[in-house]
Amino acid sequence: MIHLQDALDLIATVFGEREGSMTAETQSSSIAGWDSMGTLMLLAELDEKFGIHLEESEIYALKSVGDILRVLERGGVLGVMA
Repeated sequence: MIHLQDALDLIATVFGEREGSMTAETQSSSIAGWDSMGTLMLLAELDEKFGIHLEESEIYALKSVGDILRVLERGGVLGVMA
């Protein structure tokens, strides 16, 4: 199980952002590193660390950090978000 802040910091690191700079409301459009390469890095990290695999439609649905957190929650690695 991963804590919310650890998940936010992991997401920030994957996209080359400063730890502590992400919130669930952060949109993909405001993250420079959230491009095709960043998405591939995110998918690899989710697979390697948590064994989470996403379908193509799920990948295209990721528009915010909150969407990624919900993937972690559904995968059983993040406690229920408030």
